[in-house]
Amino acid sequence: MWGSGVTRENSILGFLEQKLDPKGSYEIVNAAVVGYSTYQELLNLQQNIVPLKPNIVLVNFCENDLLPTEDPFKNARQIHVQYLNHLLEDRNLKFTPQEESGIKDLIRTFQSAELVWPAVNKFQEQSPDQSDLAWKVFVLIPMARMAELSKKAGIRLIYLFIPPRGHSVLYAQAVEQLKKLLTEKRRGVPGSTSSAGPRLQRSYNHKK
Repeated sequence: MWGSGVTRENSILGFLEQKLDPKGSYEIVNAAVVGYSTYQELLNLQQNIVPLKPNIVLVNFCENDLLPTEDPFKNARQIHVQYLNHLLEDRNLKFTPQEESGIKDLIRTFQSAELVWPAVNKFQEQSPDQSDLAWKVFVLIPMARMAELSKKAGIRLIYLFIPPRGHSVLYAQAVEQLKKLLTEKRRGVPGSTSSAGPRLQRSYNHKK
């Protein structure tokens, strides 16, 4: 929530300090974790934030939230392997045979690749469908589940889309797709996690 390359005054917390009524009473919890993927943000929301019963939750999204930061103990990898396996077991998602095969390839990538980011980039570059699949499983589905979880818990979920320095057109397409997805979830449109989203063939910035 501090932001990269900005002053405290220009960070989200600084913005809240400026905009909230100083006469009011607020409790603000900074539960952001540097380097988390969108799926890890879902877990954070479910395990740590919802039990606090907040009125409002702000969630940042930027283009390198597709995958987690590498960690020396490979815990983040194992978490994502478990997640991908659960997706294959979830009959409500109705993946195509091609998508199921692609998810199995992603599982093998997380289990064996020396570095996950370059390996997943290579996976995406093989075809537009594989690029779409990575976007679907690592961003669209976790975001849809965050929306469902927040709605069930009576929490107002606000997404903050942080624009990148480059790829502005592609990022704008991604944001519009995510807005559509979250609107459908709010309205209860069935099957709205099935959309593959825009074809975003790009090289993501590796998280440090």
